[in-house]
Order: sequence, then structure tokens, then C-alpha cells
Amino acid sequence: MDKAEIAAKRIVENLVRGAKMHYHESQSAGEHDFDLEYAIGVSVPLEVTMSTDEETEAIEAAIMRSRKGGPFVPRIQCQHDWWVHPTKHARINRIRTDVDSYLAAIEAEEWEDFNSLIDAAESPAVHAILQDLQIESGKITKWKSPGIGIATPGGGGLVDPALVNEAVEIEACKDDNKRKLGSAEGSEKHLFVYVTPTKYLVWVAIRDGELPASGPKLPPEITHVWLTTWAGDGGWHTVWRAPRDDSWTHIGLVNIETGEVTNV
Repeated sequence: MDKAEIAAKRIVENLVRGAKMHYHESQSAGEHDFDLEYAIGVSVPLEVTMSTDEETEAIEAAIMRSRKGGPFVPRIQCQHDWWVHPTKHARINRIRTDVDSYLAAIEAEEWEDFNSLIDAAESPAVHAILQDLQIESGKITKWKSPGIGIATPGGGGLVDPALVNEAVEIEACKDDNKRKLGSAEGSEKHLFVYVTPTKYLVWVAIRDGELPASGPKLPPEITHVWLTTWAGDGGWHTVWRAPRDDSWTHIGLVNIETGEVTNV
């Protein structure tokens, strides 16, 4: 099972009393991921899908790919540790090579934190780190070992709850998900959508808990949709659920590492 499927199993089994999630190890014939068995013995199909930003995932992989230090690079010219946020268009290898000297120039101007889009107008050093390295912000911090941390790019824009429905509808309308659930037997057919933090604006909207005014528009192959994302703390995940033609309900927080449940 991948991380989304593991999360789905632990979340559903902890939120639905007496339920068991039976994983299909072999899916060579295009079977759905799980049979969700209720306590009364009735089983229904459940398919797991992941909503993510592939461009940001690629950048995150580039950040973590280093054999030494992962998201950290050593500081030599800098006097302080830093945490910097690149844009989606940044070249991570160049940041690794040059960020120390660019931040040293920012320190020389006595900046402790900066927002490049705002501060570049009055700081040549901030202007340079934006123009050359595509770093949009940075802040002096303190790491256990001296270094410069490179964050995964976020995403600018308005955090609108309607974006949640858009993301879910994209997953629900994928041919593979419709085919698997459409061909399965069951009085209910569930789609479980795992949203990664790289889908930044959607992730923030779910994490902050503001439900859209209405639920998603689901195709006829799907009767229920589950939605989860990391809540921003340890193993905790926030969970929403909606039947077709109905609104969302926030049904709880589940710690997928410990099995703890709150707010149900």
C-alpha cells in the first residue's frame, strides 16, 4: 500500500465503528483498492486517489535528493542559520551552490527576515536573491546544526473553500476512478481523496476547516467521497465526508500513527 492507501485504511477503520478495510493486493484486472466492510457484514467498494501538485512534488524531490543534508546546505559566509522559500521556478541546484553568499550579502544589510516581492525595492541584496535564485522569502532561525534550510515552495493566491470541490471533482472525474467504481458491486461506492500539502491552497483550505457552501458534483459511479489531508501536526489528519448531492461534514481528526480520534 502507498501512503494514501495506508492513511485511508487507518482513518476509515478508526472513524466508522466496527468497519474493516480489506485491501486488494492484486489489482491486475483493474479492481478497486479496498472493500469497506461495515460491522453488519455489508461490503462496498472504496477507491483511493491522491490530489497533488506534480511540479511542486518534483521540486520537493530535488530538495530532498542531496546525499548529504537533504533540505539543508552548509553556511560558510553567513553568520546565522536561515530558512528560505524558493518559488516554483527556482533551480534547486543553483540555490544549493550560491544561497550562502547571497544570504551573507543580506545579513550585511542587517536584514533578519525578508519578503522579496516587498523588500527588493529597497535592498539590492534582496533584489539579487529574488532575481538570480528565485527565493521569495527568508528568515533567520536556529537549527541543531549550522545550516540553511530550503523549504518546499508553497503557492500564492486566495485560499478559497471552493478550490476544495474543484480538486475533488477532478479526481472523481478521472476515467480510472470512474471505471473501477462503476464496474464494482455495492449499494455504495466510495472515493477517498488524499490531498498532499503540495496542493497548497487546497491543503490550507482543508486544514483550516472552512467548509465550502456546497458539496462536490460527483459522477454517477460515485455515491460518497472522503477527503483528508495532513493537519499540520505529527500524524494528525483532518477528515471530511460528503454523499453525492449533499454538503460536506467535518467528521474528525485522526492520528494515523497512533489511532487517536478527536472532534467526532
